[in-house]
Amino acid sequence: MSRTHLLSVVLGGVLTASISAQPLDRQDPVAVARAGLTAAQQDDFRTLIVIGSSWARRQMALIEPETTARRLAQEVITGHPIERERTWMDDIVDGWNGATGQVRYRTGSVSRGYSVQEVQECVIEIGAIGRDTAVAVVQRENRQWGYHGVDRIPTPVFQTLSTVPTLVEEQFTPLGSAPPGGAVPPAPAANAPVPVFTPPPAASVATCPACGGAGSTMCMACGGDGYRSSLSNDPCGACGGQVLQTCRLCGGTGQSR
Repeated sequence: MSRTHLLSVVLGGVLTASISAQPLDRQDPVAVARAGLTAAQQDDFRTLIVIGSSWARRQMALIEPETTARRLAQEVITGHPIERERTWMDDIVDGWNGATGQVRYRTGSVSRGYSVQEVQECVIEIGAIGRDTAVAVVQRENRQWGYHGVDRIPTPVFQTLSTVPTLVEEQFTPLGSAPPGGAVPPAPAANAPVPVFTPPPAASVATCPACGGAGSTMCMACGGDGYRSSLSNDPCGACGGQVLQTCRLCGGTGQSR
């Protein structure tokens, strides 16, 4: 998701260190969203690092040191902190009053090295901005939810999103054990024979419809008389006076292609 408030929190706020003393249920997407929004309102950078999605943690880790250095340099030179332009993301986070509404699920994406993988996202209604529904976004990674930021979704689109998770978490199934909701796969025998590949039977060969299987047809250049023209005794340049030519449809095989 490109629209997130996490970067604006890092760029504009004073970093603090107030990780909540109460354990957070990372299996509850609404609880994670509420904790993330509360930390964002308080500019609690360290809490966001702990409960943030992997993308959010990477972005904050990259930007925070540079932002801190820039802020300190600005204050030393001018005596004033860096001014940052507010965005609609600031309005959503700062205006959140603690209430949450409908919960929906969608499929997002996350970079894994050189590949992009699908990831489960949960979007929780926290208000409205214009004609859009303002939502908090949490991502499912490593079998737990992580705060990803805020977003705005057109209300008709939000209403069409799924009310149940759209992705099934992958689970490893050892040989001989039952997969979730399935039968027990048979364990391979110790001396089981190696399966031998049997090629499919060859398709029946059809006779070429142009030459009837002969592989040759009457020369169309001379009309079957073997001469270059009716007024010449020179042999036909196409068939050399042989009257017959190789069938162009089957290439002389006599079989239909």
